[in-house]
Amino acid sequence: LCAASMRLRGFEALDAGDPEGAARLARASVGLAPNEPATHLLLGRALAALGRRDEAASSFTRARHLAPGWEPPRRAMQDLLDLAGRSHR
Repeated sequence: LCAASMRLRGFEALDAGDPEGAARLARASVGLAPNEPATHLLLGRALAALGRRDEAASSFTRARHLAPGWEPPRRAMQDLLDLAGRSHR
C-alpha cells in the first residue's frame, strides 16, 4: 500500500473504533511520507484514543509544523488539552 492508502485505512480504523490498528497504519504511513501532516494528525488522534497524550501532542505539533495554517491539528491539540484539563478536576 502507498502512504495515502494506509492513511485512509487508518482513518477508517479509527472511525471503526480500532485506535491500535489506526496507530499501526499511521506509523507505517509516516515511514513512507514523513512530511505529510494528515498522517501525523491521524497518528495523534489514534494515540489520544489510546490515552497516550504526550505522544499524541507530539504528533499534533509535528502536523502543525508541517502545515502551519491548517486548522485540524490545532483543534485536535486544543481538544487534547481540554480533555487533560477535565481529567485533572
